Amino acid sequence: MSVESRAPQPTGSNQDGTGTISVVSFKWNNTFTASRYKKYTADHVNAMKRMVDKHLSIPHQMVCFTDDPDGLDPQIRAIPLPESYWRLPHCYPKIILFSGDCRDTVGEHFLYIDLDAVITGNLDSLVPGADVEFTIHAKPVKFRFGELLRSKSRRMQKKLYRDGTKFNGGLMYLKAGCRTRVLESFDLDRAIATGQHYCVRGSDQVWIQHCLGGEERTWTAADGIYSYVSDLSGKKRASLPGNAKIVLFGGQHAPWDSGVIEASPWIAEHYPLDMLG
Repeated sequence: MSVESRAPQPTGSNQDGTGTISVVSFKWNNTFTASRYKKYTADHVNAMKRMVDKHLSIPHQMVCFTDDPDGLDPQIRAIPLPESYWRLPHCYPKIILFSGDCRDTVGEHFLYIDLDAVITGNLDSLVPGADVEFTIHAKPVKFRFGELLRSKSRRMQKKLYRDGTKFNGGLMYLKAGCRTRVLESFDLDRAIATGQHYCVRGSDQVWIQHCLGGEERTWTAADGIYSYVSDLSGKKRASLPGNAKIVLFGGQHAPWDSGVIEASPWIAEHYPLDMLG
């Protein structure tokens, strides 16, 4: 079906509340994304809106890039995701965020959050001043001398994560039109080959790291941004860190799965499970 942009149009944004920041999500045809673990519906987008509305006091609007807006909350502005993007595999469609056209379609500044994230605290501090163009969640990566001697794959990974940080594309802040080389230089075959060259798994975030390197502003656990997979592994999953603002899920884990909720009962307090059909 055709998608027409609806609801309030984008405006400028800044930290002092005189403008509006857009909070972006994606929902596209699963036939081509072929996720092994998660299928997203309008319910997941609406659940994200409820969490954002609760935890972001700065004036904001919810935006969803999609090929099917049916079921979205009327206050979520649906933006058509071109077929050339939603046919891309894995999470590569998200590279549209690096298009200069986002200034007209999304807004001057915007925050992207993965739909399987759980928002647990106030997000206002994630919206920086007007001088900041780009921020991404990153996790520290350590390489032991011995494993570098033994493993060629680890040596290649060290070249990609050369400053000791690994980007996570599940949370990003962008000023529209920044870092456009991520999109302008994109070629699917080249992007896949890049991951193979560095012996790493991943799609959009590997390409972003390859294009931008490590000289970027990042969020870490010190900023209240946690990875459920790496930061809250094992017994740590039973309790939520005191400074947590967002917990990002990945791979086979989803906050609405019964086993995950059992291991992490704090999810039921923060994720609107009642909104999922």
